[in-house]
Amino acid sequence: DRITDVKTVLSKENSRYSCELVISVPSHSNIVIVREAGNLYTAIDEAVNISERKLRQYKNKLRSRKGRLHDVPEDYKV
Repeated sequence: DRITDVKTVLSKENSRYSCELVISVPSHSNIVIVREAGNLYTAIDEAVNISERKLRQYKNKLRSRKGRLHDVPEDYKV
């Protein structure tokens, strides 16, 4: 199963920056990550790191349910 859409919302509230990622994956509810930091780039980096971990967990869950990796395409790298 592949990522079908990623929406990114960057915002600033007072001196805090926020990065929100909404990742759409078929046959799964959206994966939503929100990170706040004093620096915009820090918020983005943290959100991306968490999204990689969450997608890896999703991929491993697919593997364990099916017993093999046939549902995850070869080009699906996290």
